[in-house]
Amino acid sequence: MKKLKLSLLFILFVLLSDSSAQCDLPIPFEGNTGSNMTVMLTTAFITSLDATDENAYMVALTESGLVVGSEAVYGVTQTSLAVWGNDAQTTEVDGAVANETISFQLVNGTDLYDVVMLSAVSFVGNGLSVQNAAAQLTLVVCESSTILGCTDSLALNYNNLATEDDASCTYNVSGCTDSTALNYDLSATLDDNSCEYDESTVDACDLPVSTALNTGVNMTVMLTSPFVTSLNATDQLAYLVAKTEAGLVIGSVFITGDSQTSLALFGDDSTTQDEVDGAVANETISFQLVNGTDLYDVVMPTAVSFVANGLSVQTAAAQLTLVVCESSTILGCTDSLALNYNNLA
Repeated sequence: MKKLKLSLLFILFVLLSDSSAQCDLPIPFEGNTGSNMTVMLTTAFITSLDATDENAYMVALTESGLVVGSEAVYGVTQTSLAVWGNDAQTTEVDGAVANETISFQLVNGTDLYDVVMLSAVSFVGNGLSVQNAAAQLTLVVCESSTILGCTDSLALNYNNLATEDDASCTYNVSGCTDSTALNYDLSATLDDNSCEYDESTVDACDLPVSTALNTGVNMTVMLTSPFVTSLNATDQLAYLVAKTEAGLVIGSVFITGDSQTSLALFGDDSTTQDEVDGAVANETISFQLVNGTDLYDVVMPTAVSFVANGLSVQTAAAQLTLVVCESSTILGCTDSLALNYNNLA
């Protein structure tokens, strides 16, 4: 009899243990409030989720925990998630409000993860957020308030959801990040303006001028963080210019840090018939980076041809080539009596 009681107590303990391990999983969103924004989930982001359950999905939540969007993430290379806004025609709050911070969770079988985006998402009606880098996942330990992660807000991988530091924090390493410099530091992640160059053979380039232009028609080139970071702009006044096939500057934007930005390309003003002051339809657009006194040709990951009111999103790194400017100085022997006299020097 005593053994039977012990067995019953053991079975009850196991059942209670199993039930406490089950998370209260958020339910996929169903509905249409009439207003939404799009969160683009690229291959790099999807891969980082490591979804193993064929029914795995992501949900978007408001600050109050209301589910405002969901999307299946198993077996896809990239997808998009619609985040629905509040329907102003109803008295209840049934979606996100303007500028509200949106958080995300992954449901993978019976496991629940908090998902931290590389680019934070705030709700903007008809807005677009492109997530082109890996997400940071934290397993939600149900019935527990402890979330492991980096709790140092100065760290690169700071997790604002973490309640207990797990010694995983990583930090910037200051140094010269320009691979063309004499003192280039491969381990450096943050440029400290210490780069040194061999200026003995460098001549000042005829730099294209940053211009304020408005011809009445334009297209937008979206420059995401990976693209901007790849430019490695070290000068605080560095800027990117767009040029037509004839070399006419039709747009420019200052490049600061690794923040994403956009560049407006202006088209030809048809009301001025005696001059071409912008790009024409389907014209190939080239780009250059002015970084201090250095000039670089910039090859976009996605080629750009001018389309009025068009949009080109550059989500990957650019390819830079230093422009070696022509010099009027030719070194050599200038003594006509010498064996190696150079009449071009």
